Amino acid sequence: MADIVEGRVRLEPATLDQLDAYFRDPDQLAEALRSPLPEGWPSDVNAFLWVANALQRAPEAAARWMYWAIEAETGRLIGDGGLRSEKPGALDVSYELAEEFRGRGLGAPLVDALCRIGFEDPAITRIEAHTRVDDEASPSTLLRAGFERVGVIEPLDPEVGRATVEWVRLRG
Repeated sequence: MADIVEGRVRLEPATLDQLDAYFRDPDQLAEALRSPLPEGWPSDVNAFLWVANALQRAPEAAARWMYWAIEAETGRLIGDGGLRSEKPGALDVSYELAEEFRGRGLGAPLVDALCRIGFEDPAITRIEAHTRVDDEASPSTLLRAGFERVGVIEPLDPEVGRATVEWVRLRG
């Protein structure tokens, strides 16, 4: 799949080789992407593990799972994002901008580019996002990327889960 460019952000599909390189030595991923890795990124490496396992099981489905977010002007890695199927006709979008790139107007183009990828599939009619109730940054990013707030989802078991805010962007 070709790179996707949305304004100031370019998305490059993540590969299993790149993820393996990250787990061997993060500097190997930096070399493969021709960019230093941002300080403190990723905030949770479990997403990388999940994607690597998924790519091993179904490499043909890799086109949606994970992308490296690159600042188009500088070529710097600024974060990552991806899409996964949670229910028929819908995708769930997730993304992370490294701390040093937050608040610079890069989040909405990143999310918008991911949505464009998702809507390339004619069976997809909606893309959903979920944020923590106390998240102060993501709501404005999602609104700028064309999402609407649906409401708060309470966990089935408050001892185990926490409430989240659901957002949706419809095909259109």
